[in-house]
Amino acid sequence: MKSKYKKVQLATIEEFYIFLEKHKKIKYLDVILGDLSGIIRGKRIPISDADKIFKSGVQFCYSTFLLDTSGYCPDAEGRGFTDGDPDANYFPVKNTLSLVPWHKDSIAQVLITIQDDSRYSSIIDPRNVLAKVWDDFSKLKFIPDSLALNFIFSYIGVALSFPPNFISRYLFREIPSTGISGFN
Repeated sequence: MKSKYKKVQLATIEEFYIFLEKHKKIKYLDVILGDLSGIIRGKRIPISDADKIFKSGVQFCYSTFLLDTSGYCPDAEGRGFTDGDPDANYFPVKNTLSLVPWHKDSIAQVLITIQDDSRYSSIIDPRNVLAKVWDDFSKLKFIPDSLALNFIFSYIGVALSFPPNFISRYLFREIPSTGISGFN
C-alpha cells in the first residue's frame, strides 16, 4: 500500500518480518492511534494474524479521531451514529513498530494512520493534515523558520479541536499572515 500523502511513510511487511525475527516471543500486536483529544485508541491483534495489517490494513471507524475524552462520538458533521459509523482502512506507520517493555506479556505496538478516502477524506488524521501542509509548503519552496513552524503547529492544533466543517471552511482557505491558500 502506498500512502496518500508523500510525507507519511507506511510500514512494510518486510519491516514486520524483520521485527519478528528479533523478537520471537511476541504474542500480540497493539495497533494504536491518538485521537484529537490525545487519547490512545486501538486494537490488540494476535501475532499470528498481525501480518494482515501490514498487507491490507486494519478496519477502524472513520469517527475514531472524533471521539471525546469519554469515548463518546459527538456525530460531528454526521460522522458517527448518523452515517452508521462506517469503517475505513488504517495502515501501520513506518518505524513505529516497537516492544511494550512494561507489560507482563510479550507485546508489540505500532502506530496506524488512516489511508482510505472511499467514504470520507482521510485528512481527518492529524498526521495527514500536517503532511499535506508540509507538502504544500514544499511545492511553494517555502521553508518556515522555527517561529513560523511554532505558529503553524499551534494553529493546526487549535483548528483540529473543532469539528471537520471548521477545518475545511476556515483552516484550508488561508493561513493568516502568509497569504497561502488552496489546501483543498
